[in-house]
Amino acid sequence: MELFKKTDPLIKIFLNQYGMNLLQIPREDVSIGDLYIYDPRIKAVSSKGSITYFLTPEPKIPELTLGASMADLTDTATKEVDFNAGLNLVSSFLEKFGVGLILGKVKADYESKGAKTIKFSFPKAEKDSVDSMHLAKNLIDTKPILNHPFYSRNNRYFIVMATAKTSALTIAVQDKSKRNADIDVKALNQELASANTKIDKESNSAITFNGRKKLVFAVELQELLYDEKAKKIQLKPSREYIKLKGKRKGATPQIKKQPGIDDSVFINLI
Repeated sequence: MELFKKTDPLIKIFLNQYGMNLLQIPREDVSIGDLYIYDPRIKAVSSKGSITYFLTPEPKIPELTLGASMADLTDTATKEVDFNAGLNLVSSFLEKFGVGLILGKVKADYESKGAKTIKFSFPKAEKDSVDSMHLAKNLIDTKPILNHPFYSRNNRYFIVMATAKTSALTIAVQDKSKRNADIDVKALNQELASANTKIDKESNSAITFNGRKKLVFAVELQELLYDEKAKKIQLKPSREYIKLKGKRKGATPQIKKQPGIDDSVFINLI
């Protein structure tokens, strides 16, 4: 969904400071050392899998740095976007937080207040990462399993080096007069009592959904390259990304300096 621009203040932090791709759907099961494969034959990215099942001898993933604060990110919100489109974008987050049963009510309550725009932020964002030099050292003398079904000279391979995750999402909604839309969170919390999820109201009428699990919503990637002649693995920071125009008829891959390997995996930016 081409909803956000690269100039958005929150997106700029992901791009310029962390070099991260935003996931279309937040997930629990994204790990450091996961491998995304771009296959030009089908113009798509495969489902991820661990690099340990792709290289031989099996490399060891170094000890990770877990739960590092992303304070600059937690203090920044996106720009306002269309309410319906924005709520749709974050609905997968809210569903995995256990809020799916009341999403319709949240939407209806805001619409009754004349909702026009929405913005959101990640107040409890944390970063898990690996020492890239240490991992690179562990890849010395490894190579792809050349008869692996996913190996092809034409494929491109991207390793997850860091993840951003959160257990909370804050949304702020305004009407067409740019007044903050205020809804009754007490009633919503009563309906969520059995879901181990809580909604807090902030000072500016924004509301924060606090989930019971931490979801990965962005990843930092490095491209894995293999020189068959030199029999050498290389890692390249992935500042240049493949973006697909989508899986529509006639879609073609393009190399652009913006995040998003595939519409079905990563969020496209304009």
